[in-house]
Amino acid sequence: MEPLKSLEKSLRQLFERLGAKIDSLMSGNAQQGASLRSTLGNLSIALQRAVDANLRKDEKGVSCLAPHHFRVLLDYDFYSQFTQPGLQILKEELTTSAKQYIADRRYKLSEPITLILTYDPIVSSTVVRADFGEPIPVQLPEKPENNEEKPRDFAYHLTPLSGPVETSIDLKNFKAGGSPVTIGRGQDNVVVLDDNSVSKFHATLAIDSGGKIVLADCGSTNGTFLNDQAVSGRSEVKPGDMLGFGDVRFRLERVE
Repeated sequence: MEPLKSLEKSLRQLFERLGAKIDSLMSGNAQQGASLRSTLGNLSIALQRAVDANLRKDEKGVSCLAPHHFRVLLDYDFYSQFTQPGLQILKEELTTSAKQYIADRRYKLSEPITLILTYDPIVSSTVVRADFGEPIPVQLPEKPENNEEKPRDFAYHLTPLSGPVETSIDLKNFKAGGSPVTIGRGQDNVVVLDDNSVSKFHATLAIDSGGKIVLADCGSTNGTFLNDQAVSGRSEVKPGDMLGFGDVRFRLERVE
């Protein structure tokens, strides 16, 4: 199948599958439907280009072995418009779109497709990466000759200062490059705050690739705060800082 026809076919199938769901994927619902269609089309194109750019040769020397591991990093502004169920639907549809493109182009897969959909707090536009799921080689530093103490790993938790939470909240799997911690009143958030001043999908906490902790407001009604200063977009957080979500307050603490 010609590349242009394959692209048109895969986009048409994507929109047919979504149907009436397309206007409810985002928290803004129908008003953002047109924007979502455009973005989904761009994501599908980016996935297809990532497949083509990372083909490998099979046992016969033909470049037809397609990558099976995909990582889609959304920029904050786009990610924050989605509900959590909407993100799950988007992930499923993008996975199906990649499978269909690989089948239409008659490429081969050595393993089933896996797709990770998350966001990177430091990217300004969506990034799509495709590979074969191989671990990235890490060059270990040379062993120091002296008896310097080995760097320690730290965990983080939120200590409540005001609001409905009475005990500290451990932030599990909170690490550089990991998925952001979503905070809000909705039950599908990582940190659920049952308070009327907190929006359903209120804010996110993430650690970027450089190790910085980033707090982001997700268009909340009553605001996100860092040391009682309103957060507009994204702000860097330090251990010991006070975080506010509506009327709820926490202190971010690091634990050895």
